[in-house]
Amino acid sequence: LQERSDLDAAHALLREILRWQPLFVPALMEQAKLFADREEWPKAIGECENVLRYADGNAILLRSAHSLLARAYQALNQPEKARLHQSWVESH
Repeated sequence: LQERSDLDAAHALLREILRWQPLFVPALMEQAKLFADREEWPKAIGECENVLRYADGNAILLRSAHSLLARAYQALNQPEKARLHQSWVESH
């Protein structure tokens, strides 16, 4: 759905997945990306924080979340927080 640029349908599908499995971390990460695509930075940050909380050491998801957090905080003009997450990405 995302590849076809049907973001509304993708978002609806993710909401349905998360309704059944609220802590399904890959869906949380995808939802964070959708929020970022819409420049809904506070929502993207919230989802990324959930990914960090529940990723259980999954390096791919952790890297994605930290990368998106760096981008989100940069967009919100919070460079210190952005650097914190960018440093994590660079060190892993």
